[in-house]
Parts: sequence; structure tokens; C-alpha cells
Amino acid sequence: MALSLLALPIISGGMGLAASRGLKCTRIIPTYLYEGIPVRVEVRLSGRPRLLGSFQITNRASEWIGFSQETELADENGSSMVSVSYMMTAYKRGVHKVGPVKITATDPLGFFRFNTIHPLTTEIVALPRPLPIPNSETQQIGCLEERHFEGIGRKGTGIEFHGVREYQPGDELRRVHWKSTARHAQLNVIEFEYGHDRNVTIVIDLQRGTEIGTGLFTSLDYACKFAAYIAEQVLMSGSSIRLLFAGSAGLASRLGRGSAHLHLVLDTLARLKADQDQSLHEVLIDDAKIVTPASKIICLTSTISEGLIRCASIPHLTRNGFQVILIAMDKSLLSKTEEQIEQLVTNGVPVTVINCSSQRIYCCPRAIHAS
Repeated sequence: MALSLLALPIISGGMGLAASRGLKCTRIIPTYLYEGIPVRVEVRLSGRPRLLGSFQITNRASEWIGFSQETELADENGSSMVSVSYMMTAYKRGVHKVGPVKITATDPLGFFRFNTIHPLTTEIVALPRPLPIPNSETQQIGCLEERHFEGIGRKGTGIEFHGVREYQPGDELRRVHWKSTARHAQLNVIEFEYGHDRNVTIVIDLQRGTEIGTGLFTSLDYACKFAAYIAEQVLMSGSSIRLLFAGSAGLASRLGRGSAHLHLVLDTLARLKADQDQSLHEVLIDDAKIVTPASKIICLTSTISEGLIRCASIPHLTRNGFQVILIAMDKSLLSKTEEQIEQLVTNGVPVTVINCSSQRIYCCPRAIHAS
């Protein structure tokens, strides 16, 4: 009897070791997800997982990837397969590697612990979560700020005369066509068309040294969130959009529409890094020439340079409705750039200053309009 009791740990350990070494691991994981939104990951263990007392799954990943506790889902094919699921969250946009997988298991009686490494490595892309540009005046779809970006992505509310139609709820009274209203005894309005607002170009500053802050909320991360929101709203309205930046290439740098193009834009935004030598104003001078005349050009940057100010007087930019969004991480940066901002405003360039905290999502807008 005593010998049998002494043999139990050895037998249990042998069974656990054999079962642990015989495990085969597969993982079902999405390759795309939005930052901050948990997604379900499933791991399937085949072999003889039921001969193990317990097991724990650990995924190696970057510091910006978090995992919840795993939960056993189902026992498939008797004891030959076990499915385990858990939630994974990417806290920061970018390309992250998940894996390999470490499985820590015990023998049936829990005397011994065994570790096995499974070389499952997956590259996931965390897309930037669209963040509306803070505004205290209006929150209209396709209109980021009533005076700064009026007409972006919106059809039928522009400068070019399109015709007269019957009044619809929501139309502005200032657009009433009184002669037609009197003639037909019904309320009619003038319909405009912003043909030049159908195309929107977002230019992002990727010059080395321009990214302010560390951790989750750097100036470039905010720029990508705002760019994602702009792209989403413009494309939802049926208009076209493109991304321009230092070293830009690929389909996202071409005008496109629809959900497929939005995915291309978000995928590109997820991969951006401030590691280029070319400045924002050099991108505008070199690449903005391909922009359709009278398009909207929206610039996202954390700094205002003398070169950027000079761009305001370049004809092929000014006729395109050159616009700037300055993302300032703190008030000290804002005070340093006050004079440059005033120069841009004097030159007819609308500027929006946004103070962004590097510790948490907190944006305080400061709007400056051209007189």
C-alpha cells in the first residue's frame, strides 16, 4: 500500500510530462483591431489535454497589448481537443507581434509543473480609433468646425450655384429663394454644390523630432486619431480623400472612396512613425502639386516652422484652401508659437490649436480665425 502511494506522484508526473510534450497548439486571432477595443482570441489545444491537471496560457507581446484571464470554452472530440478563449486589447495604435505561446501545465495530481513554448507568432495591426476634433460650437457629420472646415465632405452646401429645390427640414433659412417661394407658393431653397470640397487631402508631419510626448498619447498618436476621424466622416459622405506625408506611397496616398479606402487609410495611419528627414512644408511644396485644384488640404503637426509660414503664400497651396491644425501638447508650446500662428492667420490660413495631455485623453481646443 505504501509503495502504491509512493508510486502515485511518479505515475502522475509521467502522465503529465507525456501529455504536456504531446500538446499541439493553434490560435485564432484577428490581424486587425481598433486600439482600446477588446477582441476575442481562441486557443485550441489538441493531443491529450484532459490528462493534465490544469494549464495556463501566456502570450508574449509588447507592453501595449493586454490579455484577460482565459476561460475554457468547450471540450471537443472527447479528450483530444480543448478550446480556450480570452480577450486581447491593443492600447496603442501600431503594428504589434503577439507570441510565442507559453503553456504551463501540471500533472493530473498537481505534483509537478511543466512549461512548453509553442512558436506561434502573429503580427497584428492596431488601427487608430477615430477621435472627433474638440469643438464647443458644432458637432456635425462631415463638418469638423463650422468656420474652419465648412463643407468638408458635404455635398449640396457650397459656393457653386446648383439650382433651386423644395425646402426640407434642416435647411438654413438664409438659403430660402424668396422669388421662387412667392411664385410657386411653397418654400424653396437655393442648393449649392461644393465641388472643390469633394476631394480632401490630409498631410501629416512625420519629421524626426516633431513627435511630442511619450507613452499612449503622443502628438503623432493624436494626429492619427484626428486624421482617422476626418477620413471616416469625409468618406461616409461619399467624398474622396488621400493621405500625404514624408515618404508616402501606396493606395492611401491616392484619392479614394468607400469603406475599402477607409481601411487603407486606417492601416497606413497605424504604421506611421516620426522618423523622416523631410519637413511638413517640404511635403506640401513637393507633393501637394498633385492635389486637385481647389481641394481641401488639412495639415496635422505639432510645430509651426518658418517654412510652413512661407507655404501660406505659395499659389498652388493658397488656391487649394490650405488649412492647418496645430496640435500643441501643452501651454508652453502654445506660447512659443503664438507669433507664428498670428502670421498664418494674417496670411488667411485658419488655424486650430488643440492642447493635448500626454497622460490621458484630454483636448482643449483654441480656435483662431482669419480676419
